[in-house]
Amino acid sequence: MDMKVQIAGARLARQVMSTPPLSGLRNAETTPRCLVPDNASDEEWKTWVFRTFNPVSHPIGTCAMMRQDMGGVVDGKLKLYGAKNVRIVDASVMPTQVSAHLSSTLYGIAEKVADMIKAGL
Repeated sequence: MDMKVQIAGARLARQVMSTPPLSGLRNAETTPRCLVPDNASDEEWKTWVFRTFNPVSHPIGTCAMMRQDMGGVVDGKLKLYGAKNVRIVDASVMPTQVSAHLSSTLYGIAEKVADMIKAGL
């Protein structure tokens, strides 16, 4: 699934940047350039992702906050399922990536959990 999403995102980014008015704001595509032609197959995109793509991202979602039956690890109060009084308060609780640097989002999560703890929730 991750590869399908990455390929779809790369194709969409190329399409968006090739369409006015954004197409008039750039000189040329810098990545993946000619390595992946416009009509590239999923396999060609997959090869590019594995060989050359270097995302600037931070891992998230390894302890996702969602219902346990959906694969979640913590509840809405960030309490670890199956444990007593253990909370996970880091990027691992985020079920999806945000379109921003994680630090501000994580400060917000930490402040919210601190308020919950102080309120006895």
